[in-house]
Amino acid sequence: MVGTFWQLIAATVTLTSIVEAAFTPNIQKVQQARKRQAELCSPLELVIARGTDEPGNPTFGIIVGDPLFNATSFLIPAVTGYAVNYPANFDCDSRSLGSTDILNHLAIQTSTCPSQKFVLVGYSQGADVVHLATSQLDPSYYPAIDAIVVFGDPGNRGPGQFDPLGSAEPAFPTALANRVKENCAFNDPVCTNNGTDVSAHLSYGNAGTPFINDSARYIESQFQSGGDTGPDFADDAAPDLGNGRYILPQHQHSSTYSHRKLSDDYSADGQLRLSDYIVNRVSGVINSFL
Repeated sequence: MVGTFWQLIAATVTLTSIVEAAFTPNIQKVQQARKRQAELCSPLELVIARGTDEPGNPTFGIIVGDPLFNATSFLIPAVTGYAVNYPANFDCDSRSLGSTDILNHLAIQTSTCPSQKFVLVGYSQGADVVHLATSQLDPSYYPAIDAIVVFGDPGNRGPGQFDPLGSAEPAFPTALANRVKENCAFNDPVCTNNGTDVSAHLSYGNAGTPFINDSARYIESQFQSGGDTGPDFADDAAPDLGNGRYILPQHQHSSTYSHRKLSDDYSADGQLRLSDYIVNRVSGVINSFL
């Protein structure tokens, strides 16, 4: 009996060792998967849609996306970003493809990271994309959207207007309208009804303009307040467009984030690409309104 007892103990120990050996790799995989998920689940993500033909240099967009992400990460170091995957060209389906990508990304991220918050960012056609995406967004996602920040937005021209691609511009949902920051440079013909200065549409990342820094601060405030800071459509001193909307005037101010000129941020090759972009963009904007 004694021998049998110890044989049983030995067999049990052996079986336990085998089971532990079999499950240890799986436990490690689970732990690794949880670690990867934690890395993916930042507290805040900027979902950024670039403008028409805007180079995604280095990641989110040379005019608005990258400067805004850099400024925001200075204020919220844990922020992450997602570059909306869409053509950003003059094809008729460009805007809808961008909207679909945003909706799919939000569905995946909110499932993977239930506590993650989002800021939807769009410049020019990217603002079009954000308008369309939010108009199609299921209301169950609204609590996850801390802010909507747009630059050179055709939708700022008022209801019933068409974007440069000839599509009607859907308004932001009422439930999200109090989380919107509109950036529209003085005399920008894309986001005003009476603008005539095409170069203004390219000015949002320029040193000395308030758009990037003010937007980063707005994002920080919205994130800290859970989206309850309120909308920021314009300064009270901005000129009235005649449809109840205002545009942000250009002014100088001190900033926590030291925003540099684009030429300070990019190589000679990057500057060449920026020059090409400006020429093509100006031509494209002019032709779209002719």
